Amino acid sequence: MWVDLQWPTAVPPEQTTVFVHVLDGAGQLLAQADGDPLGGVYPFARWTNGQTVRDRRWVPLPDQEGQTVLVGLYDRATGERLI
Repeated sequence: MWVDLQWPTAVPPEQTTVFVHVLDGAGQLLAQADGDPLGGVYPFARWTNGQTVRDRRWVPLPDQEGQTVLVGLYDRATGERLI
């Protein structure tokens, strides 16, 4: 499954990166596509305020019903989710 993301104009803290997690109906992780925007080529640390960047990720999904997709940001140093 392709997931298209569009990131806001404010630059997050330097250690911020992206998570895309797919959970089954019981909340167990089925698949994920974590990492910096644009496959690591253009991490948030290189952005300037006022930019909007389209980030496209491939998430390999098992053939299963009742999946939930979670998208957000986390601090790569601490693992803490920011949104």
